[in-house]
Amino acid sequence: MRINLSILTFSSLNEKNWGSLLRKFRRVRALCTEEADRTAAQIEVKNKLRGSGYPASLIRRQLRRVLIPVEKPNREWIGTAVIPYKPGTSEAIRRILNMANIRVAFQRGNTLRSALVQLKDRLPANRTRDCVYKIKCNDCTKVYIGQTARELYIRVGEHSRKINRPPRNADEYQALLKDSAIAEHALDTGHKIDLENVEVLRRGLRSTSHRLIAEAVEIAKHPSVNRMKGVELASLLCQKRNVAQIKTTDCLPSSSEMMTSQSVPNFFQLIENNYGPCVRKLSSDYVRLARLEANWENHRIFNKRCLKHNIIPTSLLVKPPDTSLVSARIAFSAAKSFLKQRIYLTTRRLSDIRHHSCRLNQDLQTVLSPADFQLLQTKATEVKAIQGQHCKERQIRKFEMLLSKTRISREPMTRPEPPTSYCSVVNLSNRPLSEEERTLLEKGLNFAVSKRVIRAEEIIPSVESVFQKLPSMEAERLRVQLITVLKSQQPGAPNITSAERRALNTLKRVDNIVITKADKGKATVVMNKSDYLQKVKQHLAEGPYREINNANITSIMNKSKAEVGRYLRSVINHLGQGNWYRLYPKSAIQPRLYGLPKIHKPEVPVRPIVDGIGSPPHELARFLAGILKPLTGKSSTYIKNSYDFANKVAGVTVEPDDILVSFDVNSLYTNVPKGDSLEIAKRLLLADTTLSERTQLTVDEIVEGIKACLNLTHFVFDSVVYTQEQGLAMGSPISPVLANIFMEEFEQRALAGFPHPPKIFWRYVDDTFVVMKRDKVNEFYNYLNELSPQIKFSMEIESTSGKLAFLDCMTHKVGGRLKTTVYEKPTDTGAVLNYSSAHPKSVFASIASSMFRRVRALCTEEADRTAAQIEVKNKLRGSGYPASLIRRQLRRVLIPVEKPNREWIGTAVIPYKPGTSEAIRRILNMANIRVAFQRGNTLRSALVQLKDRLPANRTRDCVYKIKCNDCIKVYIGQTARELYIRVGEHSRKINRPPRNADEYQALLKDSAIAEHALDTGHKIDLENVEVLRRGLRSTSHRLIAEAVEIAKHPSVNRMKGVELASVWRTVLAFVSKAKRCPNKNYRLFTKLF
Repeated sequence: MRINLSILTFSSLNEKNWGSLLRKFRRVRALCTEEADRTAAQIEVKNKLRGSGYPASLIRRQLRRVLIPVEKPNREWIGTAVIPYKPGTSEAIRRILNMANIRVAFQRGNTLRSALVQLKDRLPANRTRDCVYKIKCNDCTKVYIGQTARELYIRVGEHSRKINRPPRNADEYQALLKDSAIAEHALDTGHKIDLENVEVLRRGLRSTSHRLIAEAVEIAKHPSVNRMKGVELASLLCQKRNVAQIKTTDCLPSSSEMMTSQSVPNFFQLIENNYGPCVRKLSSDYVRLARLEANWENHRIFNKRCLKHNIIPTSLLVKPPDTSLVSARIAFSAAKSFLKQRIYLTTRRLSDIRHHSCRLNQDLQTVLSPADFQLLQTKATEVKAIQGQHCKERQIRKFEMLLSKTRISREPMTRPEPPTSYCSVVNLSNRPLSEEERTLLEKGLNFAVSKRVIRAEEIIPSVESVFQKLPSMEAERLRVQLITVLKSQQPGAPNITSAERRALNTLKRVDNIVITKADKGKATVVMNKSDYLQKVKQHLAEGPYREINNANITSIMNKSKAEVGRYLRSVINHLGQGNWYRLYPKSAIQPRLYGLPKIHKPEVPVRPIVDGIGSPPHELARFLAGILKPLTGKSSTYIKNSYDFANKVAGVTVEPDDILVSFDVNSLYTNVPKGDSLEIAKRLLLADTTLSERTQLTVDEIVEGIKACLNLTHFVFDSVVYTQEQGLAMGSPISPVLANIFMEEFEQRALAGFPHPPKIFWRYVDDTFVVMKRDKVNEFYNYLNELSPQIKFSMEIESTSGKLAFLDCMTHKVGGRLKTTVYEKPTDTGAVLNYSSAHPKSVFASIASSMFRRVRALCTEEADRTAAQIEVKNKLRGSGYPASLIRRQLRRVLIPVEKPNREWIGTAVIPYKPGTSEAIRRILNMANIRVAFQRGNTLRSALVQLKDRLPANRTRDCVYKIKCNDCIKVYIGQTARELYIRVGEHSRKINRPPRNADEYQALLKDSAIAEHALDTGHKIDLENVEVLRRGLRSTSHRLIAEAVEIAKHPSVNRMKGVELASVWRTVLAFVSKAKRCPNKNYRLFTKLF
């Protein structure tokens, strides 16, 4: 069978025509009966397509779509927009409109047929219909714009009759003026209207709305006499009117360039009133050309600087086809040639602008008066200076950024880090640190090691939980975009050298030292493990702690869990089902103690800290702390933070005999009487009139809940159980609130009972700032220490120069008043997060802005503020922060800009990898989904191991895998409880055989892993349960992560978890196959997914 096919050349093909290829292949498949004829016809089609320049990849792709058809989902469009086709631009417009559910169709362009083929009799211009037209005035520049669906000569005839038939009386005159703007212009001015040469501006507009909008566009572009300006256009489009009124020579910049500057309305309006619209247009062009000249001058200087320093602007970079050195040199040479050509074109463009500006100068000088011409020149000079300065600053920042990138890229193996003179490492161990180990630790424990790739399974649980709130089509579109980003990501460059990575692995293996941060000052401390254990145990022996011999910590935690559970069940009616489920303890992890070394004190003691997260009463304590929190802070002695302190100090005056003194409570939490604090809290709750707005619990129920939280005073250190015998439980969220309540009562009693109360008494937690008479300080100090047998104070008085440190402020006595400056503790290393850390750029920006904001708030005088800002800049520069970022954040602090609040439909938490994470954020932000980045693998998480390590079976909020010892099948599960509880349930179902058929059927229905064991006789490995994902506190996240792992593994699960989108299932199935297939393509795909 012979098939005749006409083929478009590929150079004229657009995406609209790609469907024609599908039709040609489908025609071959349909019209050829036998496979041999079909194959021969397909080869002929391929040859014809290749002969017309079609790429082989496109031909293969379209043939594959014919052979393996894929049904596209139907999409509901709200309308269709028809636009011209220009490669690249039209696709970009289509992407924008498609996101708003607007379908885009491309117009047929100017073909050779339309230009050359003229077989039919040509219609005269006045027979045109469905058009927009223009009628000129012979005596001025005004025009009339109109539109008609009829043939043009009919509409022009109507205009002619209205213009040439004079009105016979006043009524006809008013009717004519009301009915015809062009007739009004002719009658009022006596001008002659050119009805013989009517110009058709737009044709082929069959839709009335299209004609009306096109008419409004042309009215905006021309100096028209139309009274009605057509349909309302957007303001941006209306601004084009002044651009197209006067035809200029070829060297005048294009309208897009002319629109980049703004005119001075009052001056140009004056020019128009005095000299007419033509002179106004020339004056406007003269000022705009001055602005353009400033832009092009700076462009030329920037390009010449790049050429001088062998730097290639990003837009001119040429990507070599391979990684060989020869290809890289050829690509660089080509890019450099492009840069030289750009300099030549820029110079020529600048010359054209200057030439035309000179001509306008001469013309305007002959038209304008000397005063007006001088004013015009002054304005042009000002515009040029302002624009030149803005452009210069922008080009300098761009050049510095390119220069820094070039330096990094030219030394990829060494990548020297910025100086870290502010970071310090204190080595108190017997083990000397190598140079690489010290360099690594000097980066700081918050330094995050860069991530190589982001895998799909890492983002699916978080994004899918938000996608459930979107329409299905919108969610599917976002999934495809996310997969495209993940597939196109390049492996991230490491931000530590290979020597530093080896040092990191070495430090992780050393087990006779501990690495931690100092208690104050942000220094990194290395200690012998034996010394660390000895110092913590010494502190426990000297404090109100008691070691419990042969204690079963699991039993203690279970009793606490049962006590909290009983309390929650008793108040469930007042809590509500949602709060009850959130607060009910799902785990019984024991509180664990660790210590931070105080390197600023002799013998380096430790500060004890108890981690109570995951303990039975922890969530309940947080909930009750929120109820008690509003009871604090109402006293006049309360200090919220250092900013509040600096504001209050600013208005204080002092006498010569006044002294600054600070009283510090010794071990506040362990010395606050539990009974007294509960009594005070109960009294305040009874007097609180707003309690019912915060909770439905009664006062007695709240107090009982506090008791249940404070009863757990046990903790573990070095596998030994201790109990705290007095005070408030360390590590409980409610202890700070109760301590604050007690201290407010204590200080009110102290101030009321002292005969010579201080002039100022302010307190922040356990630190107080006092201004009082010098001769009463010791008396007041002794008085405070006698008020309570538990609460004891230490005292610090001002220095001989009248200074006293409080919080992070240094308070100075200056001429009878107080001022504050920023205070850095002697042990403070000034460490700032290293800029090479794998953190989002917003983190570095917020660090810089918070440091500048702290300086602005805490420094009273401008001189101190300036000095502190310089010190902050030095610290940031020392940690590698770019000067442009520092300047930008300082400017934002000095001139704050309020960001508009945006309503998000949800938040997705994803890992951070530079470039890829930002691309994902842009995609999700466009769908009103907020994106937060997870904290990466920091040096702290890799090296700091101070707390007793929990066994793997105590993991909670996780997804786990149980293997079968006799086959490759696995069971995937998820649990919010501790893992050993869930595994115990599996064990009982597997090891307890059913006694009858009913029990057997119930067991099969209830447990897929038990069914597999019973049906096959295989042995299930319950001893080595593997945790696949952890830290999934949200139920929806766990369920989705479980479904992801089920899709990746050959599981025995009957229920495959929540329903995953087909695109995710395809990716995960590929990954599952890749893990079992030696093919390198699968392995490469696995690295990305």
